[in-house]
Amino acid sequence: QLGSRALLLIDDQDGRLLAQKRGLAVIGTLGILAEAGEAGFLDLPATLLRLQATKCWNSQPPYPIVAERLAEIGRRVVVIESDPQGRRLGALRRAGHHVIVADATADAVLDVAGIGRAAGVMALTDSDAVNLHVALLVRADRADLPVVLRVESPELSAHVARTRDAIALSPLAIAADEFVAAARSAAKNVH
Repeated sequence: QLGSRALLLIDDQDGRLLAQKRGLAVIGTLGILAEAGEAGFLDLPATLLRLQATKCWNSQPPYPIVAERLAEIGRRVVVIESDPQGRRLGALRRAGHHVIVADATADAVLDVAGIGRAAGVMALTDSDAVNLHVALLVRADRADLPVVLRVESPELSAHVARTRDAIALSPLAIAADEFVAAARSAAKNVH
């Protein structure tokens, strides 16, 4: 139970749909994490990328899952996708998200997406260059706006963190930390 709401915690998409058809209120793992982040119990962007790096999510972009979980906590989401044939566009639209098919590195596109009213920006493409470009465009327009970007390069992630231009998280660095922690934990259990 979260606050005064009773919720079924379930991540399986088919199970969620069935539970909702039967009138049950559902929330996924990421929805719980998002609410915990909102309440200040954890660093949500770092936690999302750590989870992404340790689960088998690397075969698909993280933004559909992030959009779904943010919507669960009442956040309006605008997704900018450059590929008009993107596999997730239909599902995102059916879920009620505003989807813009365009290049997010174009100033006018960020304006159309409502950057002036945004509470934050997440650049989650699989391209470090695109994510950094989006972050710099946002910073030039709204220096006060929190920006989280996915960065494959641990070095670039460290650089962005040092300059405080954005919150840059490297799935590779996070995964490495998780593997080391798991190995240490396993070693303690063996002895």
